Amino acid sequence: MWIRAFGAYETDHYAFATVLPLMAAAHILTDLEGALFYSNVTRSEYDTVFDHIVDCLAQSHPEGMSLKQELLYILQNRLAKGLRNLAIAQLRQLAWDSAQERKRLKVLGPRVATSES
Repeated sequence: MWIRAFGAYETDHYAFATVLPLMAAAHILTDLEGALFYSNVTRSEYDTVFDHIVDCLAQSHPEGMSLKQELLYILQNRLAKGLRNLAIAQLRQLAWDSAQERKRLKVLGPRVATSES
């Protein structure tokens, strides 16, 4: 995931609409999933963070924008907010599920093939 995100960034340092979502997805599906694997956070604790993430995004409105910038901001952040939040929620669900599966597989341990198999 990170290779793809960094590749997009190296191709065009200003392709924010492409690069930032790729970096966010890589962070959630790689870094977050890894952190969840090594932690004992409960699902309830994990879910409470989502509202904080959405609040932080809602407060990221820069002051002093031109009308053109304001319209672009509205299109990107107000109208697409529901889709953005849904995408973040789905990526977080994938990270959680993957970490739980890794924990389950770790408990099982490696299976050794026998001559009877």
